[in-house]
Amino acid sequence: MVRRLALLFVTFAGAVIAAAPNVLPFGIEPTAVRATPTLSGAQPLNVTNGDFSGSGLGTVGTPPTNSDFETAGSTTGTPPTNNDFETGNFTGWTLTGSPTVQSGGPTGYYAELTSGQKVKCRPSP
Repeated sequence: MVRRLALLFVTFAGAVIAAAPNVLPFGIEPTAVRATPTLSGAQPLNVTNGDFSGSGLGTVGTPPTNSDFETAGSTTGTPPTNNDFETGNFTGWTLTGSPTVQSGGPTGYYAELTSGQKVKCRPSP
């Protein structure tokens, strides 16, 4: 008798599972089984200045003059002759190709270059 009941139960359970393969028989609710997380022992990664706050950088010496660009730039040396093309030509310049001087730019004259043309200033006296 016990064997017949067991066989009947297995047959009935198999029929229920075959009819609805994603449903547990007899209204059993599935429960999630989760393992308790454990720490790996890895150390956190700390990147120097990773948050761009500037902290942790230390001092690396004395910054150069005007490193913060608070002071306006200044001219160093003497500008080359005709540095702004105000003579309307290339006096004082070394040319490659045949560039032209045009008028009407934001400051007056400007050099117009096409492919392969170069304008290079000569050293100041």
